[in-house]
Amino acid sequence: MSTGESVLTSQPETLQSAVTRLAMLSDLEYERQRKAEAKRLDIRLPQLDAEVNKVRAQTSRTSSPRGALMLPMHEPCSESVDGVELLNELVETLDAFLVLPPHASQAVALWIVHTHAFAAADIAPRLAFVSPEKRCGKTTALKVLNGLVQRALTTANLTPAVLFRIIEAAKPTLLIDEADTFLGDDKHELRGILNSGHEPENARVLRCTGEKFEPHTFSTWAPIAIATIRRLPDTLADRSIVIRMKRKLLTDPVRRFTRRDVPKLSILARKIARWAVDNVDSLRDAEPEVPEDLHDRAADNWRPLFAIADRAGGDWAKRARYAALSLSPADAVEDRSVSVMLLQDIRVVFQQTGSDKLSSKDICTRLSIIEHRPWADYGGGGPISQSQLAHLLDRYGIRPGTIRISEDTPKGYKLEQFDDAFSRYLPPGEPATTPQTHRESDSTADGTQRNGDATNSNQSPPDDVCGASVAVRG
Repeated sequence: MSTGESVLTSQPETLQSAVTRLAMLSDLEYERQRKAEAKRLDIRLPQLDAEVNKVRAQTSRTSSPRGALMLPMHEPCSESVDGVELLNELVETLDAFLVLPPHASQAVALWIVHTHAFAAADIAPRLAFVSPEKRCGKTTALKVLNGLVQRALTTANLTPAVLFRIIEAAKPTLLIDEADTFLGDDKHELRGILNSGHEPENARVLRCTGEKFEPHTFSTWAPIAIATIRRLPDTLADRSIVIRMKRKLLTDPVRRFTRRDVPKLSILARKIARWAVDNVDSLRDAEPEVPEDLHDRAADNWRPLFAIADRAGGDWAKRARYAALSLSPADAVEDRSVSVMLLQDIRVVFQQTGSDKLSSKDICTRLSIIEHRPWADYGGGGPISQSQLAHLLDRYGIRPGTIRISEDTPKGYKLEQFDDAFSRYLPPGEPATTPQTHRESDSTADGTQRNGDATNSNQSPPDDVCGASVAVRG
């Protein structure tokens, strides 16, 4: 051993130099070392995480003289924060600026907290704001998120090379706007990198760099929100919690988001940061129960948000699971629960009409105006169609046939066809929760709502979710 080596090894590492060294590690390597290092340095693990994040934020601001990344690092507030009050305040803030589908503000609130507690996550669900047309509030949603998430970095375009390098260097929460302009089905490399960051085990790409073209790994592990028009590529949508946006009506009780609102968001963000620091260890060890009706990928996407909701307490465990079932597309919810819900609603439709036979068209129209059910936007493609109705009922041996209604002979169903399924799969008599249709004063002739305040997204869900109790799995 040389003299220089012996001198270096004899110098004890200061706490600050240890924090600086750890801040230079990739997310995956830091995750592997953090517990042992906290024990060796004799400091609390949340405090070590906070100090490492401070150094990373300072480095990102000064590492480049031109175009330096100024990523906001929200410091935890000094006082402890109640989880229920925090999430409720987040929901109220989101609802003040955004027209969101029922229960979406709960999902977005939980995802925002997830960005602050990302060190505890083992899944990085993408948050996708999708709209049918422009001017539906997607960009506003990202502006609000920019003031609330940890280490926000907003962009309206990026390339594959930029994507993995920016994640490796800056550890941002990436907010991607205008994705429909550059993230088409032909952008396989970019889509593959976005997909890779869903799970930490796969969250890396390999590239040759430097003059000698030596292979290096780059992390793709980061929370990401995406705003796009019409649709996401299927593989990316499968890894996302999708929020379907709609254009604001004059009657929607929201106000314009301006720069004057940013300081208030910063105060709220500091509360989120404090709650995350205090609870990150519990979140890391959490094993939240997941509704059995969500298929595996959807269950993975919601699991870190369920952990946050469970830790917050109050009725948030129930609200989070209700949001998951309400927002997940039809193919993300096991058909068993959807078809049983359909049987229940069809029984109500027959009871309300007093008829013993109904056309397929009439059943679909009546289903689509039932509140708090998926039929109005079934699978994200508009009201449930006659073919979708037939597909769901086919498993029970119920098939459409020609029926006579006055002088017409449309395709439809007779009530007697449902007798066996009603008796086997539904409780006798009236359903546990009778679905309510939109009030006539709030609906147009085709059953669409005129205003956006029919559902209070901050309202607690009923104990009986979607007319059937929520079964859970570990």
